[in-house]
Amino acid sequence: MTRSGPPRPRALVLVALIAACGGHRKEGCSPPLEKLAPTSAATLGPGNESGQDEDPSLLVTRMPDSLIAAWYSDRLGAHPDGLARREIFVTLSYDGKAWLDPTPATDSHAWSFYPSLARDPNGFVWLAFMRWHLLPDGCIYFDAQHCPGDPGCCTGTDRRILVSASYDGITWSEAASHEVASGPADEQPSIVAASDGRLLAYFVSGYRGGDTRRQLQVAVRDSAGWHAPVALGGVDDAASNAVFPHAVEVSPGAFLLAFTRYDLAAGDDAFDPSAEILVSSSADGVQFDAPTVVSGPSPARVDVFPWIYPEPDGRWSVLWVTESGTLTRPLDLSSAEAPIDIPGYSPRLVPTPTDRLYWAAWVEGTDPNQQVRWRFVSR
Repeated sequence: MTRSGPPRPRALVLVALIAACGGHRKEGCSPPLEKLAPTSAATLGPGNESGQDEDPSLLVTRMPDSLIAAWYSDRLGAHPDGLARREIFVTLSYDGKAWLDPTPATDSHAWSFYPSLARDPNGFVWLAFMRWHLLPDGCIYFDAQHCPGDPGCCTGTDRRILVSASYDGITWSEAASHEVASGPADEQPSIVAASDGRLLAYFVSGYRGGDTRRQLQVAVRDSAGWHAPVALGGVDDAASNAVFPHAVEVSPGAFLLAFTRYDLAAGDDAFDPSAEILVSSSADGVQFDAPTVVSGPSPARVDVFPWIYPEPDGRWSVLWVTESGTLTRPLDLSSAEAPIDIPGYSPRLVPTPTDRLYWAAWVEGTDPNQQVRWRFVSR
């Protein structure tokens, strides 16, 4: 269900809820997101069923309460010159039932992928994403019909990380986007709005400065602004590539990072059987402890797309994807890995304000026809 027209300011939503409850909470008048129930799977941002929607990111906010999702979509078709449009879209719900129509958060002749959402202590919503500048400048074709041979053929990409901010999670400005990593192969961001006011944009850095490996780096924004990216301390392995980072701050001054590591000999193939899931902790989000392998066995299977989430009992777990489905395991390794009922790939799982109820999202389908799907699930 969608609602057209401009979004209501979230402050007004909160005021309306308080007024309806007589200025205080009473029986039957708790906020809608505290009264959710499990649902069947549905398409996130319907309307592009024959197109490509991928890379979901989920954010749950309190005061005011909302569910915000971002993802990549090709639903806008092509630019006037014929280049396919690939943008980040967002949607939002105040009650888990009615959703705002999908709204583009980017507007560029370059391509935008892999969004990551966070909300800072001041209430601003932040969006990090990966941008592909197509090479050479002005090229528009990648397809076999035109390439090679056509002067408009693209021969490569320059991949960078950008960050943008929104006061409400649905209103974004392309002009306000800030480039925090300039390539040539910076990808897969994961943004954290730390409790101390810093922003930390983690990402995969490939071949920076002539390096032949894919390593994890972070760009930090503090009171002095954005700083140049630096390599994460403690997690690098000279014989491996590192990809698919997901970072969280679990409490003030306590960070967790999950990522996929695979053999350097596999090059850009992150889906090599050597791929495994590792998790590390940090007190500052930059220097990490030696990582622990939580998946296995490798190299007998592929372990990719890790996502950290809190369990109802307060422990933290990580889920990831293998050839046989999605698995999860507590980060304290108190139990073995186990299947979790999230199909497809790029799984996401975040707790909602309703006790023991989670918001799950994932991607189904095969290239070039994929859909982002979601549902509420009990844990």
